[in-house]
Amino acid sequence: MGAKIPKPIKLEVIRKWLEGKSRNKIAKEVGIGAGTISGIIQEFRQNDPEFDLLREVAVSSKIKALT
Repeated sequence: MGAKIPKPIKLEVIRKWLEGKSRNKIAKEVGIGAGTISGIIQEFRQNDPEFDLLREVAVSSKIKALT
C-alpha cells in the first residue's frame, strides 16, 4: 500500500478539481498518480454528498465569467 498523502496535497488536488481540471492534468501538475487523484476525489465525495454539485457550480461560474 502507498504512503499517506499529506493534507496540503489533498487540498491542492481538490482545488484543482473544483477548477474543472481533469484527473490526468491534476496528476501531472501535482506529480502523483491519476489513481491517487481518483482516491482523493472519492474520499471527498464520501464525506460531502454535494461535492459533485459544488464542482458543477464552480465550473459553470468559471465558464460564465469567461463569456
